[in-house]
Amino acid sequence: MKLKLLKLNILLICLFSHQLLAKDKILEELKVLARINQEMLAENFTTALAIIDSLGKENPNSPVSYFARGGYYNFLTDFYEIADFEKEIDKNYQKAIELSEDKISISPWYSYFIGASKANSSYQERRMGNMFSALSRGISAISYIEDCLDEDPENYDAQLIYGSYLFYKYNTAMMNLFVDKRDEGIRIVKKSIEKSLFSKSLAIVSLMWILFDYEKYDEAIAAGKLGLKDFPNSRYFLWGIAKSYYRKKNYSKAKEIYLKILKQVENDSINSNFNKFNLFYRLSYSNYYLGNSKESLKFLLKANALKLTDREEERLEDLLDDLEDLEDLKE
Repeated sequence: MKLKLLKLNILLICLFSHQLLAKDKILEELKVLARINQEMLAENFTTALAIIDSLGKENPNSPVSYFARGGYYNFLTDFYEIADFEKEIDKNYQKAIELSEDKISISPWYSYFIGASKANSSYQERRMGNMFSALSRGISAISYIEDCLDEDPENYDAQLIYGSYLFYKYNTAMMNLFVDKRDEGIRIVKKSIEKSLFSKSLAIVSLMWILFDYEKYDEAIAAGKLGLKDFPNSRYFLWGIAKSYYRKKNYSKAKEIYLKILKQVENDSINSNFNKFNLFYRLSYSNYYLGNSKESLKFLLKANALKLTDREEERLEDLLDDLEDLEDLKE
């Protein structure tokens, strides 16, 4: 009997030790994720990819490197506004999900990796116009994020996703008619800036766009400027700041920042006519409202000269219609 108890105790100790080692390993990998995010926001893409490659070689059966690689291609898709990396995004997030599913009992972080992978995939599906798939993945994502938070309410990387979800869920007239949880979502996102392990700067980006969509433009500008303290000239923050000034009808300030972004875009290694069109559109209108007719016409002609893909035209449909209105005003 004593021998059986001893064997049982040894088995329990081994299992417990294994779980502790696994949790320590995750924490080390999360520190690497923080470095990757920093390099991406600093636009050091080659360095970020090298860190991801190294992480994958050290831990080939861990979902973290696949999650990071999916995030890398997700970031590039946003940055350049192109569709070249969609297969890589889906492939790596799916692998991260597969590798996490058998490890959920070890740590709530694995629920996070599944939920975050599904949430990011949902975002890309929405960009591609696959709304049903986006909705399905989004609902599943939040379920896993809630599972993570049930076990670890202090996981503010997961809270960032939940807070963003909460804001956008109630950011419709139908949903906030009787209950409005948008401010609660914002509070959670703000706390994520302070307490997340690797998502601080991403939380600032999220907060900036949430405040923009909430039509709190001064606060959105303040959030963007907070991000620029760590990443000067990062267009991830400059876009939101410029668009907020534009919405405030401060066309002089908006123009200044759009010109700054345009200089960066024109020097990109990957061409993005989608980004160029957006900038020419904003600069044409900004100059029009400032009374600079020649400058306005210059950017109008540049916008019209761009060769857009069918998909880009579909995504830019409203802006293309607006530009036709501007042409009519100039005649």
